[in-house]
Amino acid sequence: MIAFKSARLLCILDRPTQYDVPLWEHMARTGNLQPIVWYLKAGSGHDPEIGKDVSWSNDPRNAAWCEVVDFKSVSSRLRKLPFIPGAVLTPPWRHPVTRVALFEAWRKGIPVILPSDKILDEPDEPSSASLRRIAVRAFHACKARLFSGFLCTGTLSARELIRLGIPQDRIATGLYPIDCNWWADQKTFFTLQSCDLRRRVLRENPGGKVILAVTKLSDREDPMLILEAFSCFHRADTSARLILVGGGPLQTAVRDRVIALGLENVVHLAGYVRYSNLPTYYGAADVFIHCPMVEPWGISVGEAMASGLPVVVTSSVGSAVDLVVSGRTGLVVNSRSPVNIANALECVLRKVSGQPGLGHALATTVSHLDVGRVSRDIASLVERLHQPSTWEPVLRTIIAGTLRRNVPTPNPIPRGQTRSAPGQSPIDETPR
Repeated sequence: MIAFKSARLLCILDRPTQYDVPLWEHMARTGNLQPIVWYLKAGSGHDPEIGKDVSWSNDPRNAAWCEVVDFKSVSSRLRKLPFIPGAVLTPPWRHPVTRVALFEAWRKGIPVILPSDKILDEPDEPSSASLRRIAVRAFHACKARLFSGFLCTGTLSARELIRLGIPQDRIATGLYPIDCNWWADQKTFFTLQSCDLRRRVLRENPGGKVILAVTKLSDREDPMLILEAFSCFHRADTSARLILVGGGPLQTAVRDRVIALGLENVVHLAGYVRYSNLPTYYGAADVFIHCPMVEPWGISVGEAMASGLPVVVTSSVGSAVDLVVSGRTGLVVNSRSPVNIANALECVLRKVSGQPGLGHALATTVSHLDVGRVSRDIASLVERLHQPSTWEPVLRTIIAGTLRRNVPTPNPIPRGQTRSAPGQSPIDETPR
């Protein structure tokens, strides 16, 4: 438990997203660690991978915990904070405001938490590439020493941080949380729309199976592999249908490939769908498929499971380690063979989909990403950052010590006020 009921987490983020807003709303409503979120940009933004402006259903600008601030004012606002937060959560490393937040937090002795979805694979490489890998890993290890804690996606991301020398007690998982209750409610709310969509897709085959993919039509997410796999599956089950949701630069190529495979009557290309309308598509399907070339996490997998769908994913999906329980919530395919993926679809539809206990298995597994669970994990991390530890962010300690030599001596404590008692975590004290 956090030592102070009014303890605060200051979050400096680029813009609202579909996964962070529900988390802050939950923390503000129920958590003992209160979020104060500074967004550098209002509203949703442009997704360069699909070349389109995207929008989320949540607009937090009127929330008490949220404020839109100018990038240039972040440094002065941090210096003039009327409170000392328990920690500062920054944007990813490459964002310029991260360095600004680090500098000012160092001056005040505030722990800084870095979000991370970094996953490094280890393919067989020639010695020259191996040397480059060693250099890159050394850089990341040094960079990590600037931060006190880390909020990462899941098991693979946490494993990578541990390999860089970060103690496990400095890591929390759940960077891309899921509001499980919201998805369950939306599934019920959109039942009629989902049934209507399913009827339109299946047409004269009401007993057929519907496969859903929510993916960007880009090289990285490789929608062509989904089409090839479905083509193989359709040869064995001609009543099956595929709904492909998403937009991107490969939209024309995907349409052409559908025609070339002779699937124009059985593949429904939905195009880009607003986030608030996705529950209609999840509710219309029997199984979800995701086969990207590279995917550090894959938030759509959690959304599908929270909507009651078993999943088939390739091993390139980072969330597969945490979410896919073989034979219970879906299957992981360890190859990019369309035939193998088609076989996995057939197996999941025959042995997993519609089976008793599927809903419970899905809900139990995805609950590890629920906003309530992640909220508690973040609060626990902030508390641990204020406890004695054998590990210290060495670079941060050295640089912060240099900075503090130039900081004026604080004023004496006003009469009637006291410092924290020994052993008490001073994570939300008023600046002296």
